[in-house]
Amino acid sequence: MRVMKQYRSYMEKQAAHIRVFIVDDHANVLKALASQLACSTQRIVVDTATGVEEALNCIRVSPPDVILVETKRADGRGLELVEKIRHSGVKSKIVVLTSYFNEWERVMLAGAGVKDYLLKDIGSTTLIQHITTLAV
Repeated sequence: MRVMKQYRSYMEKQAAHIRVFIVDDHANVLKALASQLACSTQRIVVDTATGVEEALNCIRVSPPDVILVETKRADGRGLELVEKIRHSGVKSKIVVLTSYFNEWERVMLAGAGVKDYLLKDIGSTTLIQHITTLAV
């Protein structure tokens, strides 16, 4: 009986959707990323926001499994956004998906609990693998 319960729990997790929230201030990038993830063979449900306050409100109301954040924002609030998410109490895994590498930023964000620091030129398949691994 216990084995059946564990198997049923495993199968429910396999059938479950992975909820991903993307925060990027470039609308075209946001749409392209959302489209890539939504069209994958994985069961990924995507929500998006361009603004910091909008993102924080959505994340607090319905915490996703994984949050993709661009820290290099035109308004300069990317690092602030990561800190506010981390201190909001949500248990979502935060992944920085950024335009260019910055070692200082990567180290600081790793210390702040960011699970991955990836460049936007990452392939869709690899990005989806990172997301599914974190969501488990």
